[in-house]
Amino acid sequence: MAVSRPLNLSKFAENGGVAAKPLIIDGIIYIGAMDTFFYAIDSKTGKKKWAYKTNGPILATAVSDEDAIYFTSFDNYLYAISFEGKLLWKFKTNGIIASSPRIMDTVVYFGSSDYNLYAVDTKTHAELWHFRTGDEIVSDPIIVDKRIYFGSMDSYFYCLGLNGNLIWKFKANDAILMGQAASDERGIYFGSADETLYAVDFDGNLRWGFRTAEQVYNTAIARDGRVYFTGRDRYFYCLDAKTGACVWKFRVEVHMFAPPVIRNSQIFFGAEKIYCLNMGGYKVWEIPLESIGIGMNGTVFKENVIFSCFDCNIRSITFDGKLNWIFRTNGVIAPLESFLQVLTPPKWDPRLFDPETVRRTVNFDPYAFSKDSGLKIYGGLDTTGIEAYAGIPRDIGAYMEKRGSAAAYIDKGKKKKTKLQEILEEQAKREFGV
Repeated sequence: MAVSRPLNLSKFAENGGVAAKPLIIDGIIYIGAMDTFFYAIDSKTGKKKWAYKTNGPILATAVSDEDAIYFTSFDNYLYAISFEGKLLWKFKTNGIIASSPRIMDTVVYFGSSDYNLYAVDTKTHAELWHFRTGDEIVSDPIIVDKRIYFGSMDSYFYCLGLNGNLIWKFKANDAILMGQAASDERGIYFGSADETLYAVDFDGNLRWGFRTAEQVYNTAIARDGRVYFTGRDRYFYCLDAKTGACVWKFRVEVHMFAPPVIRNSQIFFGAEKIYCLNMGGYKVWEIPLESIGIGMNGTVFKENVIFSCFDCNIRSITFDGKLNWIFRTNGVIAPLESFLQVLTPPKWDPRLFDPETVRRTVNFDPYAFSKDSGLKIYGGLDTTGIEAYAGIPRDIGAYMEKRGSAAAYIDKGKKKKTKLQEILEEQAKREFGV
């Protein structure tokens, strides 16, 4: 039984990876990283202007108005800082925040892992209202025609009024994970862990669903009668927005976790390389990367694309594929094994676990309860604390009351070397040929 969950991004905190889309204002790039810092970078030179430290990893994309920059952090706070990097105010929730805020007039809207979508007044810094769902909210809300659209890990996609009242909700067959919905004149498009990209109209009625081979939680782009999105199944898809039919798809070598960037007749996205396609799905150019390019997120600025990436780097690249500069966060590139837990969801052995008890912690760590002992069992950990597989053979012991950074499992009072590293190495061979 596969556990549906998003990336365990808390594991990237010490590595400084960057998953947010760059916010660019007056030539300055504003972006947060998993090393807990929010950066201001000169878009021409790639030099740091300042950095503001929070107490948790920053995953989400920032927004701004004329007064401040707003962003969220895993330390449970929504931050408002000045354009010079000074704290103006902050608002605390009861859970880590992976959701990117949206701003309309003087109100900021964002979700939290405490199950709530919040509306906070930027002038008074006070909560106006919150709407509670049945599970964590790690997706980004969007606002279309004074309605708020977002998904929750409770499997529902919600439509609210600006006053926080529910207008409708649509049930998918599994959690709605990270990323944000797309919209056009026909309706809304969003992905789910049930491996489907959904299209619904503005009244919440299903128009069509497109099934892939893996979970769908990347932000889609709806443009000119087409819907574009990257998939965990290693395909970049272009669909007909009206019918949901696949117009074309482009294969890469690794799973993808970030949306494409489209400029005129060019499509840019990151995988094991940075790719540029034309609108017909044919490759124009590619740039090799020193490390895995999963998680790339980009913004077009003047004659360049500014890319962020899980490898701790932010890159400026010209439209014809030339590198301008690279900015490095305070982190270190995560080892290959660190990425494998996001490339392959944990597997649950139904002989060992009661499927009805499968749950997630606030940091998305899967756990269940043993059929035999009733003890809580967490996903497998390698020596770095990275989850790999939870379907651990009974003979090496799989019971742990606490998660921790265990390098071995406890079996009859003795520590035995875990076999998870062997699994990781084998997975690396399959994924990357190393």
